[in-house]
Amino acid sequence: MEAQRTDKVKPFFFYARDGRNICIREARVADAEQILDFARMIFATTDSILTTPGEFSMTPNAERQFITTHRQQATSLLLIAEHNNQIIGFLNFSCYPKVKMSHTGELGISIHPSYRRKGIGRAMVDALITWATDVAQIEKLLLKVFSTNANAITLYEDLGFVTEGREIQAIKQPDGSYADLLTMGLFLSR
Repeated sequence: MEAQRTDKVKPFFFYARDGRNICIREARVADAEQILDFARMIFATTDSILTTPGEFSMTPNAERQFITTHRQQATSLLLIAEHNNQIIGFLNFSCYPKVKMSHTGELGISIHPSYRRKGIGRAMVDALITWATDVAQIEKLLLKVFSTNANAITLYEDLGFVTEGREIQAIKQPDGSYADLLTMGLFLSR
């Protein structure tokens, strides 16, 4: 059973661009199996993520431990977006464990294909930025994005992220095509 604690991010509701009422909240241990189902669906439906369906082997117990660890670490955050009690978005953020890099952390985010371009990713990243700004240790947010993911790049730029690096042909798709991997960063203002 999960210990009682205050959420780092207070759950909130907002209306997506299409009028659907979306809840954004921290992931809980009880969400583990639904998060795994969501991850499997994402890996099977997009070519803009590193993990392929055959590489994903997380077990429910391992996912529960992953959630517990993130909830306990002051500089880690897991957010989910829900619609009608179904997970339709997932955001993962952790600061780097090495002391010299512990002021920075990396985020990853995925949105269900039927819910993309509705403002959900923006709301989730906004919630992350707001939370991280209040955590003194966190000074910079980083992410990696495929150069072919124009919609995500536009969103990140709109939120203030800047491209800091480019790994040329770092991604080779199953069809043999290549994509660059961009590193984008955002310094938090306090």
